[in-house]
Amino acid sequence: MTQQDIFSQWSSASFMVRSTGRRLRLRDFVGGESALKNPWEFLEIQNTQPNVAGTLYVALNGATASSSLGTFTSYLGQQSIVVPARSSRAYSIKSTSISAVLTGSTAAPVIIFVARY
Repeated sequence: MTQQDIFSQWSSASFMVRSTGRRLRLRDFVGGESALKNPWEFLEIQNTQPNVAGTLYVALNGATASSSLGTFTSYLGQQSIVVPARSSRAYSIKSTSISAVLTGSTAAPVIIFVARY
């Protein structure tokens, strides 16, 4: 049986990210305690602010984000996402928390969408 692309539950949140890392437990922002039993299965991260030219580095599920996540070797051992300025990334991946850091000196709002199939 194949997985359907219809979400049974979804939510979103916006938060500020800057050059110092920030960790968010997704159940605190979106989904409540149900995220403990059932992790989110889809994640979209938007770094689309037009006046901010920083790259967003995101680590998932307990890993810590840093700008070194952009190196090839960092991808081998942990779940990490690089979101260039003015873009978004979407993944079918189980996630319970994210750690995010933005290059540059300006803080910017980041929008995340999460869903369950």
